[in-house]
Amino acid sequence: MVEKYAKDDSLYPKDLKLRTKVNERLFYVASYIFPRAYQIFVPGYFGIESEIPQKKIDEMLRGYQTIEDFLKGNKYLTGDSLTLCDLFLWCNMESLNQVIPIDEEKFPNFFGWLNKMREEPTYNVNREGADDHISFYKDCIKQNSEKKQDD
Repeated sequence: MVEKYAKDDSLYPKDLKLRTKVNERLFYVASYIFPRAYQIFVPGYFGIESEIPQKKIDEMLRGYQTIEDFLKGNKYLTGDSLTLCDLFLWCNMESLNQVIPIDEEKFPNFFGWLNKMREEPTYNVNREGADDHISFYKDCIKQNSEKKQDD
């Protein structure tokens, strides 16, 4: 879609070195962050868990550390320009940050990045979706807790 509709190649650069870096970060978010988010949210939806196990929190915090490392010396995940990998991570983080907050002390670059992303024109749309998602998740968790108490 970027290649077909974008006005330029800033979101997905044509330059091979930059595109490789974008792909690396995209694959990291897709193969590490997203699956762990899935493992956190889905058991809550289906009544399997009423709270997030510490092991899952620790795994996600390891992911946060990697993102922190990607952002050292950079405004965005691949440098000074917004790319697809920032948008993909941002979609995940508006929800995740509500259940496993980004600690400003431990992850100052990541925390700053999230606040910078919130200045984007599409922030309200992303935030509304995340809020709806987390509201649904919390309702499921509440029902799971009540079910456990009844058992």
